[in-house]
Amino acid sequence: MRELKTDRKQSHWIWYIFPQQKGLGHSYNSKYYGLDGEGEARAYIEYEILGDRLRECCKVLLLHKGKDIKYIMGSGIDVLKLKTSMCLFNKVSPNDVFEEVLDAFF
Repeated sequence: MRELKTDRKQSHWIWYIFPQQKGLGHSYNSKYYGLDGEGEARAYIEYEILGDRLRECCKVLLLHKGKDIKYIMGSGIDVLKLKTSMCLFNKVSPNDVFEEVLDAFF
């Protein structure tokens, strides 16, 4: 959260903060933390701790609206991971903060 608040991701946490659908990445972390489709994504955001944390991270990210998302995320690959994560969660929970992140940065 500290890195998001200061507008610069510097360490390796993308997989478990902004999870994406399993199969999009090939690393151990991508496979381990990846979600098995829409049903698991829906369960993720409906689980209070995970859903609240994800939404809070999105809201902090939105504080930097107007800044370069590649700078914020630290690399082009993490920008792609963020986008695929937001697309997945927006699909199962439209009109939520995930759509705001997509509109703000993509």
